[in-house]
Amino acid sequence: MEIKKTEKASLKGNNILYFLAGLNVVLLVVLGLFSYQKQEAAPVVVEAPEVVETTEAVLIEIPEPETPPPPPPPADEPPPPPPPEVPMEIEETPEPVPPPPIKDQNDITPPDIPTGPVNTGPVRKVDLSALQTKTQEAPKEERVKEPVTVNRVADMAVYPGCEKFRGNKRELIKCFGQELQGDILRYLDTEYPDTDKSQVAVQLEFHVTPDGYITNIVPKRGDDVFKPQAKEALERAADYLRRKGRKIEPAKMADGTNATLIFNNSVVLQNPN
Repeated sequence: MEIKKTEKASLKGNNILYFLAGLNVVLLVVLGLFSYQKQEAAPVVVEAPEVVETTEAVLIEIPEPETPPPPPPPADEPPPPPPPEVPMEIEETPEPVPPPPIKDQNDITPPDIPTGPVNTGPVRKVDLSALQTKTQEAPKEERVKEPVTVNRVADMAVYPGCEKFRGNKRELIKCFGQELQGDILRYLDTEYPDTDKSQVAVQLEFHVTPDGYITNIVPKRGDDVFKPQAKEALERAADYLRRKGRKIEPAKMADGTNATLIFNNSVVLQNPN
């Protein structure tokens, strides 16, 4: 027998209806449970604790312990001595002795002091003529001053031939170097030192004494091969001035005293080859 299928006999069309019906049943059950729990919950009454009555404090007096009396002194011990009696009378201090009276200064008479010449014996005359003669003959000591440069002197030294510039310090320095250079070249050995340089030069430092002479010649800087030759030339020029009596007018300080002057001069020699 063949089973016939019809569209009305299908159960799929009522799925939604069944679902909604089941959902309503579940909601009703839940609401019923909530209402049942509210009915069962009864108010809880909290009883207050009983108040315990306070009891009054009772003060109990505690008797102090009785201290036993001190033992009596032994019969053999002597009684203590009585306290010393305080004197009722106050001793009077003796009256101070007054100081002796001060004597008036006018009443004191000074001792007699002799004012006249005292005769101690015959007067002896001493002859001081010999001592005075020796003092006059002794030479006066000259004050030695340290050498100074041209910047410290008031008046520049005047080299022979530079008298026309007297009073002009700058021109005197220039003329001093030129005139001295000429005298050095006059006595300079023309033989050129053994060197490959086109020229050799040496700076000479010397002193001009208060007597007007050149001393203490020292080569300071320059070519070592030319230093002995330049120093010898300046020594010969200074000796020539001394022999001819041509003195250099010394430099002077601000107080007018002669000074030892420190001067520097350069000597240059050209290579003739």
